[in-house]
Amino acid sequence: MSMSIYSIRLQMTQKIILLSLMLLLAAYTHASSASPPILQLDPGGHKAIIKDIAFTPDSKYLVSASNDKTIRVWDLDHPGQARILRGQIRAGQEGKIYAMALAPDGRTVAVGGWFSNPNDVIRLQDLATGRILGLLRGHTNVIYALAFSPDGRYLVSGSGDFTARIWDLQQQRLLHTLHGHTDDIYAVAFTPDGQRVVTGSDDHDLRLWSVADGQLLARMSGHTDKVRAVAVAPDGTIASGSWDHTIRLWDGRTGAFIKQLADQGTQVGSLSFSPDGRRLVSGVSSAPTHCHLWSVPDGRQLQRYNGHDNIVLATAFAPNGHLVATAGGGNNVIDLWDPRTGKLQQQLAGGGGAVWSVGISNDGNRLAWGYQHMTALNQATTLEYQLPIAPSLGSPSSLGQANVNWQRALANLGAWSLQHRKGGNYGGDAILEIRHNGQVQARIKRGPTDGYDHRAYSFTPNGQTIISGGGSGVLTAYNRHGQKLGDFVGHTGDIWAVAVASDGKLLVSGSADQTVRLWNVATRELLLTIFRHKNGEWVAWTPSGYYAASPNGDNMIGWQVNRGPEYAPDYYPAGQFKQSRYQPDLVTKVIQLGSEQKALAAWQRRRKKAETLTIAMANLPATPRLLNGIQDTVTTAQQRLVFAVDQNTRHLIVTVNGRPTRGINTGSNTERTITQTITLSPGINQIQAIARNKTGESIPLNWTVNYQVPNWRKPTLYLLAIGISSYADSSINLRYANIDAQTIAERLRQETGNKLYQQVKVKIVTDKAATRMGILDALSFLNEMTQDDLALLFIAGHGVTDSRNTFYLLPHDGNHKRLFTTAIRWTDIQYHLQGLPGKVLLWTDTCHATGIAGGTTKLAARNINTVSLVREFADADTGVLIFASSTGDEKSIEGQHWGHGAFTKALLDGLSGQADYDHDGIIHRSELETYVKRKVAKITRGRQHPIAAGTAVADFAIATVP
Repeated sequence: MSMSIYSIRLQMTQKIILLSLMLLLAAYTHASSASPPILQLDPGGHKAIIKDIAFTPDSKYLVSASNDKTIRVWDLDHPGQARILRGQIRAGQEGKIYAMALAPDGRTVAVGGWFSNPNDVIRLQDLATGRILGLLRGHTNVIYALAFSPDGRYLVSGSGDFTARIWDLQQQRLLHTLHGHTDDIYAVAFTPDGQRVVTGSDDHDLRLWSVADGQLLARMSGHTDKVRAVAVAPDGTIASGSWDHTIRLWDGRTGAFIKQLADQGTQVGSLSFSPDGRRLVSGVSSAPTHCHLWSVPDGRQLQRYNGHDNIVLATAFAPNGHLVATAGGGNNVIDLWDPRTGKLQQQLAGGGGAVWSVGISNDGNRLAWGYQHMTALNQATTLEYQLPIAPSLGSPSSLGQANVNWQRALANLGAWSLQHRKGGNYGGDAILEIRHNGQVQARIKRGPTDGYDHRAYSFTPNGQTIISGGGSGVLTAYNRHGQKLGDFVGHTGDIWAVAVASDGKLLVSGSADQTVRLWNVATRELLLTIFRHKNGEWVAWTPSGYYAASPNGDNMIGWQVNRGPEYAPDYYPAGQFKQSRYQPDLVTKVIQLGSEQKALAAWQRRRKKAETLTIAMANLPATPRLLNGIQDTVTTAQQRLVFAVDQNTRHLIVTVNGRPTRGINTGSNTERTITQTITLSPGINQIQAIARNKTGESIPLNWTVNYQVPNWRKPTLYLLAIGISSYADSSINLRYANIDAQTIAERLRQETGNKLYQQVKVKIVTDKAATRMGILDALSFLNEMTQDDLALLFIAGHGVTDSRNTFYLLPHDGNHKRLFTTAIRWTDIQYHLQGLPGKVLLWTDTCHATGIAGGTTKLAARNINTVSLVREFADADTGVLIFASSTGDEKSIEGQHWGHGAFTKALLDGLSGQADYDHDGIIHRSELETYVKRKVAKITRGRQHPIAAGTAVADFAIATVP
């Protein structure tokens, strides 16, 4: 394998602390002019190499620090849930975390890295709140290592300035500077009695120092390469790990060499003792990437953990001794495994992955990419997903068996060719040779400031330009003489794949930062960044932060605003600005014109000038404050709420279990109180209040109330099933839509009188009865429901859009050429559903175009984009829990051997009991949606992917297992 194993450098984001209006204004006083918002991606896990991990003393949480500039606090009892601690960052290296230590009491973290504020500081941060507690200044280069003393009074740091420093934390002052090492210091630790400090350096030595006076006690020589890891056992024994592959033991009082514990055959990247000191886990800095568990002091290998596919620079033993954590691999995951068996128990990871392959269709209308690891540089591995970008931006979907010719990297073009080879001072493939008829015409050599090596490269189709990607996001254009033309600036991780469109206008690239990016080749302008989560959610954004996204894709990006190094930054999820920044049409225009600036100019000619993000953030409404406290448990359904809202609030939305109460317009320019009366349902109620204006919306205020009612009755299920297979225009007939509606109704009728529902009321409207007036009249059937009931609207048939992208349901008597007068606007259905009092489910299968054996109706090109439809229905203003049969502009498939559409087939199978994952005899909404998504993707061979969305509401039961 010719490529370097050192890879994966990225950047990321996630949650926030609620801000009062005063704090919001203070943030802008601090930084609005000097610190523009920085867009961040949060895939749910780390996006760059993880440098340190630590368990909290109770073993309930794991803290991880990464080059992606964030610290995550993982709740081990709730897998996948993590808080994020942030600090000041800027473009490039600024803010990268190279070291983290957790105080013995678990309350404070010390963080170091590339923090130039103005010199290299160490940040002390409250683990619970993220608040900055102090900055330790003194080092003159980056911080590589940190450790607390056992009593938490002192901190030791190791730096690229070749010194280690001991700090008094009570007074936040420097105690001693430890001089003597002649290279970077990557490893530091205290002895258990807190009286000595050990340091390890790239100069191959360890040194033992006195904490009391900072004097050198011993120079510990013997390693023959860089010392990158130290750990100290409870009895004071020091273990050191080196790039010479060995682990050595030393006397913690004298520094005397005891023995070589092991030679693990790879560079040692990290060391951690078990709580009793009898076992030692080691990470790796080179291939093969197995982690090891050693017996101490005899050196027997107890376990070899093979779960990682790349280097592991962070290890930790849980204080209770029951788990080992190792962090690394190509996708920067944290594996928690049993030290007794070596078996994986839990994995902490995000939903992304390094992008190893890219392509662009020959007609330039689609991008494609894949996550399959390559084994050689510039290797064209399998493409897995595609994204339509013309004539309009679509949604990512599995590539499946699509018959598309993809343009990939061109390393050979006529008599010209490109070839990488070893070179430079860092052991990588630093040389790219430009050859003509086999003869070298020019060489491009890279170093530490321009990407180290050439990992992905291609000619443009005319052969005049070479584009090459390297480490740390470097992506550069050269001419055939090897002269640099300029950089494509945007990626934050190693570039693994590039491809240029056949007309030479667009470049697509894939990176370890987990994104796909689209560029204008001529201007080198970034046009679009794309991220797809493994759960199917996605987001694509322009450099200024205008975006298109799946129903929940807003949650994966946001903006950080620095408030200076002494303060934790503010963070704003993109969803707060969806009213102004969710602009799929503008994103399409950026691609069409090859320039965001030109697209914005054209867009703004049709509307007033858009606010800058800084102004938009200043104009955001503050989170509503509840002035009258409500008890956790109440016995009255009607509850009066009094809110305080700020002068930026123009609309207040209050939802109960996801259903909106009436919004309130507030025209006053001063803070005011608003009274709202809500009606609770029996049991636990989730309440949310959001302040909104034309700019965006506040962070929600959320709380729960338990309404205990003595004579509670079971709810009634109201089911309206609409299915249209037979149309007045027979050329667009479907085969199974009417059967789908009837069968769903038959299945749910069986729930009458069971433990979930008092009764099930059903109305079925199909084929000739499903006229425009027939459907609109049938919607009134749902008006009978009360606050405590559940309404389910099932629709199967054709959904279409007009030239203005207005969504319509096509009834039996509809004419696709006269939609306005003959079809039903989805907004009319939306308006009716949002006025209903109880929970409302909408299951829609309205993107039919093909059968499982093929064939296309003349409506195929005009099917609706379900992403936009789902987003509209799922908004807090509507409060509908929507489940749609397909993603984006995918088509819903019918199958003769199923006798149903794929979506209905999966629903029926799930309702038969296959979706009862916890085997409790009840099928919950979340279980059914999970099952249907998996089942539909499987039976359609990846051609169809259902999507679900809705406002915040607790999971609830839909049916019992027959």
